[in-house]
This record gives sequence, structure tokens and C-alpha cells, in this order.
Amino acid sequence: MTTWDKALTDLLKNQGLDDKKQLEKAFETLLKREEPNQLIRLLGNPTVDELKQLCKSNRVKGYSNLKKDEIVKLFEKSIVTKTYFNTEIEKMDEDQKRLFLQTLNFNVVGEPVESDVTFPKSYLIFETERDTQGKHLLWIPQEIIERVEKWVKQHKELMQLKQQQDLIEAATNLYGLYSFSQLQHLCNQYLEKHYSLLDIRKQLNRLGRLMPETINFRVGDGFITSVGLEIEPNEYAYFLKDAKYYEPDTLQELLYYQTHVFGIDEPTYFNFVSWLAKNIREDNPFNVTGEQLSVEILTMMKHAVEYEMVIDVIYSLIQDGILRKRVEQTAQNKVKPVYMKMRNWVYHGYTFEEYMALKEQEERHKQTNVIDFNQYKK
Repeated sequence: MTTWDKALTDLLKNQGLDDKKQLEKAFETLLKREEPNQLIRLLGNPTVDELKQLCKSNRVKGYSNLKKDEIVKLFEKSIVTKTYFNTEIEKMDEDQKRLFLQTLNFNVVGEPVESDVTFPKSYLIFETERDTQGKHLLWIPQEIIERVEKWVKQHKELMQLKQQQDLIEAATNLYGLYSFSQLQHLCNQYLEKHYSLLDIRKQLNRLGRLMPETINFRVGDGFITSVGLEIEPNEYAYFLKDAKYYEPDTLQELLYYQTHVFGIDEPTYFNFVSWLAKNIREDNPFNVTGEQLSVEILTMMKHAVEYEMVIDVIYSLIQDGILRKRVEQTAQNKVKPVYMKMRNWVYHGYTFEEYMALKEQEERHKQTNVIDFNQYKK
């Protein structure tokens, strides 16, 4: 952890949820102000004269008396218009369009995408830092990201591709382990278009080929698994046998799980993480941080068959000197509500309570359809 990160962590430690969000937003704004113009860097840090020549060759007017940053802003606003966006997108094949969308998703949070796919030369997306294997980092200039997000929403084909990719990511976070036929059902239901099982397989294989490091799923023989799944492969068949899947009412509700990996609302998540941060020993033998431990525990909770498994892990963390002793008194009130809300991978998106209620309902239904001939015997 850097000095800056530690200072920020200490500052946020004792703040309420609303205060934390305001502080984080203020720091984000401050950092953005200090960032150099990304388009200048992606253009290779051209001189003022080179920028003016670039404007001239692209028929941009009004740059003569402007400073360097001002020329770049004029250039990108004059060139990267909605019409330009649509024209450049039409030059891309399906692989490039899908990868462009994935790059946008990652660039929004400041992360590049590594790829060996090349793009038609434009001012929409740049390829930098090629390595010995021919791969490079993909960047959409930070200065145009907001506009690109808006234009994507207005582009019918891109939105169809985006919804497909977002749906797969959300379904993987929700189910952890699910069949091709379940994904086919979701696509047909939520995207209002017919998909065959062959379509599903082709789509999964394409995304796996294009984005091996950034997708959240792995493809097996007729099934899909989350990269975070900790169940042994030889147990997949057992959990898929007679599988039942929780299905949100709308696509919007399903896509909630794209960003909410653990299936819990933000206040619940931040309260849990805050509680954990206050109870982790700074001198713990594994040097694990609160953020690292929270991800491990929440992922484990998605696998847990029952709450007793979760609490056993919590107690073992106390015994190993990672969590403080006082956790024994507070864990029941802090951990169990999270587990009972969480959509569980073992139960394919149901919470433990929901799944048990479903099984009980099915059992009652079976019994009502059984005729007991013994009651008719005299």
C-alpha cells in the first residue's frame, strides 16, 4: 500500500457511507484535474506546430492563436463527432466492435484492455505499448469517453452486442455454474431474439478468443463457470443435475448482477466491508488487507451450502490471528444477514432460504398429486 493509499484509507475509515462517497468523488475529481491530456499522449506528444498541421490536414479551423491543450480540445471536438463515430464503427468487423465495447467498459475505470486485434486507424481507439508477443494496450481517449458512451446507446448494433456481453457477465456472476441451455433461455427471454445452442456456443467461443483476460467466465462441455468458482470440476455434473435457476423479472434486474458481483445492495456491502476493516489485525501473519479478505469471504459465502460453514471460517480467521477476538460477539449480526441476502452459486442464484422454500413447495406439490390407495381400503 502506498503512502497516498494509506492516507486515503485512514481518512475514509471512520466516515459514514454518504461521507465516503462524497470524499471519493472529490478525490476522483481532483486527480482528473491533475491528469495530462490523454489524447496528446496517445498522439505521441506532438509539438504545437505538429498539432496545427494535424488540424490543417483535417480541415479544422480556429486553432492559430490557441495553446497546446486548447488546440487538442478543439481538434477532438471538431473531429470526433457523432457522424465520425458512426462512420468509424461501420469500418469495424464484429470482433473489433465487441472488443471496442469491452475496451470502453475498462477504460471508464481507467484500465486498458490487452489484445492482438488491430483496428482501422482513427481517433476513437488507440493501440499502444506492443509487447514481444504482438499484443498491445487498447485505449479510448479519456476526453471522449462520455460522448462515446452516449453514442453507443444510440447505435442499434452496438447496443445489441453490448446487451449480449453484459447478459453473459451478469448471468455468470449470478449463477456461477450454469448450462448452455440456461444461457440460451435467458438470451431468448431478455433479448427478444431467437438464439440456437449453436449461436450460444459461437458467441461464448468468440468472447473467449477475443477477451481471454477480461471475461469473467470459462466454457466447458455444455456449461459455463465463473472464474471465481471453487467447486471441483468433477462435481459440476452433480450441481447441474436437475438445476433450478433464479430468474429476475426484467433484463435491467438481471444486469444488476453485472456490477453487483455478490448480489447484495451497496449499503449492505459497504457496512460489511467497514465492519471487516475495523476487525482485521494490522499485524496479521499473512499481511492480508481488509479489501482482500472481504473478497475472499464474500466469494466463500457464495459457495457455502449453509451458514454454519461460513461461521466456521470466520472463527478459524480469529484463531489464525487475522481477525480480532471481538468478532465472535458481532459476527452473528454482521455476517448472517449478508449470507441470507446473497444469491448463492450452489443454489444457482437463489438464497439458501429461497431454495429451501422452493424445495418444500415442490415436495408439497408432489404429495398433492399422489393418490394414497390405502385410504380407500376397507
